Amino acid sequence: MPVGKDQLAHLELVREVTRKFNRTYSHVFPEPRALLTETPLIKGTDGKQRMSKTVGNIVGVTDDPEVIRKQVMGMVTDVKRPRRTDPGHPRSCNVCAYFKLFFDDWEHYWDLCRKAEIGCFDKKKILAERLIEVFRPYREARAELTPDAVNRILDSGSEKARDVARLTLRETRQAVGLPPYLDR
Repeated sequence: MPVGKDQLAHLELVREVTRKFNRTYSHVFPEPRALLTETPLIKGTDGKQRMSKTVGNIVGVTDDPEVIRKQVMGMVTDVKRPRRTDPGHPRSCNVCAYFKLFFDDWEHYWDLCRKAEIGCFDKKKILAERLIEVFRPYREARAELTPDAVNRILDSGSEKARDVARLTLRETRQAVGLPPYLDR
């Protein structure tokens, strides 16, 4: 599973523990390797820190369209552009960072911004509508989930995880020289 750069220290700790175990006993655990995401870190709606539900600076993927519009329209934009007629600075604009992720033609919008041919308010309206459309399948899929369906998915996943854990624990105990657990 891809991780962000902020998780590399945690991953390295797991790698060290894995190497030490495998060296001391036998090769039981595969050594995890970093798969960094290609998605750049973008800031939350406040334009200062990364997205966080705790801070409340998110755009909710499964939120209703009106909520998404409100979240996007409240985003911090280009602080160096006090007036609509001033040229924009897309590289430092939080909204423009989202354009780069969600628009194939983001350079066109950045150019309009630099030339003061589009204002921050208009960019936020365009972004909100794009996010509503991009996130539509996720909203629809979530709406179809019932408590029974979720419980079935969780039960199935739990059973698969128990099977894998049981085998891994058996192999680990054998490598360490402990007697096997009785399968339950």
